[in-house]
Amino acid sequence: MNLCRDTRSVVADLLLLCTNPALDKPSRQARLALLLEQPMPWDEILAAAQLHRVQQHLHGVLCRSRPTVVPEAVSLKLEAEFTNILWHSRHLVDELVRLTNAFNHASIPVITFKGPAMSTVLLNDPLPRHSDDIDLLIPKDQLHTANRLLTQFGYSMKVPAGAPPDMFLSPSYLEFGTQIPYFNEKNQLWVDLHWSTFGTYFSSFDWQHLNQRSRSISVDDHQLRFPGDAELVLLLCIHGTIHGWDRLSWILDIAHLVNRTSDWEDQLNVATQLQAERTLVLGILLACTLFEMELPVAIEKRLSATPELTRAAEVFSLRFLRNPLLSTPFKRLELWRIQLCLRDTLQAKLKLWLVMACYPTMTELARLQLPRWLFFSYFLIRPLLLVGLAPRFCWKWLSGAYFNQNGR
Repeated sequence: MNLCRDTRSVVADLLLLCTNPALDKPSRQARLALLLEQPMPWDEILAAAQLHRVQQHLHGVLCRSRPTVVPEAVSLKLEAEFTNILWHSRHLVDELVRLTNAFNHASIPVITFKGPAMSTVLLNDPLPRHSDDIDLLIPKDQLHTANRLLTQFGYSMKVPAGAPPDMFLSPSYLEFGTQIPYFNEKNQLWVDLHWSTFGTYFSSFDWQHLNQRSRSISVDDHQLRFPGDAELVLLLCIHGTIHGWDRLSWILDIAHLVNRTSDWEDQLNVATQLQAERTLVLGILLACTLFEMELPVAIEKRLSATPELTRAAEVFSLRFLRNPLLSTPFKRLELWRIQLCLRDTLQAKLKLWLVMACYPTMTELARLQLPRWLFFSYFLIRPLLLVGLAPRFCWKWLSGAYFNQNGR
């Protein structure tokens, strides 16, 4: 994919140089020296680094190896943010160990993903990667037990404004939802309790599959269960696709996996089972494009059969390269077209249409909690609501509400 240099922002180039896991130190330093010869918009750089959760990388590369070219105020800002990331990560690690130990003691099987565990797998250290919260995946039949345990540890469910306090435990939400967000007022930490991986957008791994293929990792000398490599890269690619690849750090996670993986057949087989092969190929293509890495042969073969993915990757790449602050929203029809393009089969494309047109939103589930025998009514109510909405609001919902929500 040819991405012209004259269309690229200097901010994007600096962020990519500082984060690229495939660059050796001499190459990075030589390219940085050339780039830093020109005036740098440091305010934009700091804002973009914060938006994309890569402040720690800029701190490590700029403040330590080239301190003379970085203004003192910028250096102090990066140092403070790096310290905050380490401090927050330390608290997340301690809480992750505390909660998983409690879950194990209560005989609740639990798999952790993202957060400090991801940092351990990718960087061999639970602290450097920027993490916002703790993500725990458990069997659905253990939700009520897990909820009581989290409540004992000071966590409470964060329901939408105006919703009943027990909304997330209602039969309707447990049927259509995928996770419950918890917040601890005392330690100011978030925990997302999942029982499904992808919700309504893609077919999900069942618990048995994830549990059987999970592995044991050591985080702070404690053994935790973590997804296998094939499931992990697919989780990352689908998560990035659902949220429109709005963070460079998400693509960087995939780049780390690409940099250390030689055989992609297992990942492709798992993706094919979930009808998400195109999404996997797109995520890897994005990582290889932005971080100038060689595309794996198996992925290149799949790409040759689906050339439209090259266009999709170009759209996401150029959006970041030209405007790393992402101040210009996606063209809605373009994003919608890409989402349809990424569905592997006609059945998957039809499912996406049905989800958008008929599937209840969290707000609707909060306002209208139906008994189980009336669940079918949600699929009738949604189209009626759409028909009754003003055209402008209807257009906003169809084009953006599902795909531009940023996860914490």
